[in-house]
Formats: sequence, structure tokens, C-alpha cells
Amino acid sequence: ELERVDRVYCVKFSPDGTYLAVGGFDGMVAICSLTSRKSSRTQLVIVTEIRRSGLVFSIDWSPDGLLLAIGGNDKSCAIVDQSWGSICEVQRPTSITCVRWSPDGDQLCIGCSDGTVCTVDVASQSITKEITRSNSTRGAGD
Repeated sequence: ELERVDRVYCVKFSPDGTYLAVGGFDGMVAICSLTSRKSSRTQLVIVTEIRRSGLVFSIDWSPDGLLLAIGGNDKSCAIVDQSWGSICEVQRPTSITCVRWSPDGDQLCIGCSDGTVCTVDVASQSITKEITRSNSTRGAGD
């Protein structure tokens, strides 16, 4: 059992099932290691906690499990590696409500509270496409 200070908004297992990321109202993302006990119950052990400057609404592991995307009401999406340090922050004009990796892990899709969706090329750390509420799609250079 993992006890949080307040509401939990998102939970996500790493692709290999080794870690569980938990985020929510307290602005923390707890990274838990899953260990089995003799009683066949799994125990959650907190490996680290990543502090964000606002509520955490969404988390997603990259397909290879090496990166974790974190989005929330601080208007930024952090991408952290397994040293649990931020390697990239993507700023948006409004709260980030959802983050999802592409199946190949090369792109990250970010959804915002203003109805916009953008894709980020992870290698270049740049926004490649943006879809607005009016359903028009434009490239980052348009």
C-alpha cells in the first residue's frame, strides 16, 4: 500500500513491470519498485520522488521504459530518465492534461486543457505538429 497526501490522478506501470509511477494533487511523482514477498503479495518500495511545481495529471513510460513523461498544471511536460533527473521540459500555454509516447518512442504526444494537442520529437526536443480546437493541423514552422 502506498499512502499519498492527497488525491492520486495517475498511475502507470513501466513496460517491464519493475516500476510503478504515481502522481497527483501533491505535485509529486513517486517511483516505486515492485518487490514480491513470500506471502505472494507485492510490496511497493518508493525508490524516489520527483517534485513538480503543480498538480500531476498524467504520466507515461516510453516503450523501452527508459524515460518517463510527466504533465500537469505547471504548463510543462518533463521527460526524466532513470537517474530520475529531467532531461527535457516542453512548455505549453495551458495545463497539460495527458501525455502519451508513440509506439516507437521517438515522439511524445501532449494534450492541453485549451484543447490543443502537439507532438514532440524527443531527439530534437522540439514540437513538430500542433492540432488546435479548430481541427487545423500545422507544422511547428507554420
